[in-house]
Amino acid sequence: MDEDEIEERVDALRKKLQAEDAKNKNKKTDARHLKSHQVHDLAKAKIEETEKLRSALGISKDYREGDHWKKQEERLKLALEKKHTDTEEQGQDEEEEDD
Repeated sequence: MDEDEIEERVDALRKKLQAEDAKNKNKKTDARHLKSHQVHDLAKAKIEETEKLRSALGISKDYREGDHWKKQEERLKLALEKKHTDTEEQGQDEEEEDD
């Protein structure tokens, strides 16, 4: 086999692979058909799966894990502070009545 024939085969294979790559770029990735060494494709499939699940559950894109607990904690803290200030005000009112 001479070098010209090798180059022709390599060019033909390169064009075939580039065409397949271009065709597959727009396809959704299905993780069930991927091998463990295809880490980038597996990551892409996982992101797509997560987005699909997020959309199905109606979770907003800007959702951050744990935000619910932080909001609940802030409300509890504000309620305790308000209760504390109300208790102090009642104590002052009672002192003024005693005088």
